Amino acid sequence: MEFSMTDTQQQQSPQGQWFYTIKGEQSGPVAESALIEMYNTNVLCDSDMVWSLSMKDWKPLGEVLPKIMRVIPAMTQPPQVPANPNINQVDSGGEYVLPSSPFDNPRTRDMQDNSRRAWRRFSARIIDFVFASFFTSFLWVYSLSEEAIQVVVSTPQNPPAFLLGAVLAVMGIVEVFAISRTGMTPGKWILRIRVVHSEGRFLTLTESLKRYLYVLVRGMGFMLFPLFAIFFVLSFVEVSQTGATLWDKRLSSEVQHGSMQGKHVAVASATGAFVALALLAIIGG
Repeated sequence: MEFSMTDTQQQQSPQGQWFYTIKGEQSGPVAESALIEMYNTNVLCDSDMVWSLSMKDWKPLGEVLPKIMRVIPAMTQPPQVPANPNINQVDSGGEYVLPSSPFDNPRTRDMQDNSRRAWRRFSARIIDFVFASFFTSFLWVYSLSEEAIQVVVSTPQNPPAFLLGAVLAVMGIVEVFAISRTGMTPGKWILRIRVVHSEGRFLTLTESLKRYLYVLVRGMGFMLFPLFAIFFVLSFVEVSQTGATLWDKRLSSEVQHGSMQGKHVAVASATGAFVALALLAIIGG
């Protein structure tokens, strides 16, 4: 097929503008950079015909492409965007020798290994709950009069409903600020677990808050039985199969696991002993 240009089209075609054909249909004009982009994205191929004002006849793109590539200067790439100074960057984390589980690919990780990590995450959450419960209960008892304390001690009963809400609130405040600063709550520090963003930084305050709300509802069921048991099972199965929970995936967060050192084992043992003694005191009372 023979292609021709009218005098008006030739007069309107500036230097560096290209006409091209796709399946014999003429199109254009486009800039040289656009022509190369169309070639790189397989819109045009070597056999497609092209023409510009500097050419006498139409030629296959593959014939003129080397000349175009020499003429067009390489696009200058901007330097890497600097890190946001308001977001804490994660260090190398050399002590976290265990790799984080990949998302949504259970075939690349052993389910037994993921199950151990799920128990570890659950244990860290329970430790945080125990610490928050102790702190909140201490403040509550401290606010009572001596007569009220005597009544509580002499007639053991279920704690008031507002106390559970206060515990969850304290737990949330500590977690949101701790995760955004260090990636670790007290329980996670003991068991060497760190929460980071997939971009290699710590979560922001907003992201940490969203994560805790996910955990509060979807992970703990507001610590109300049987919701707590149901959501725990769902989250445990999730981590065992995919290496990540729902809130990990939604917020692009990763949970890294490291090896416990002597000080962490000592604190974990002391915490376990304290919880055991507290339970014995409650049962004995």
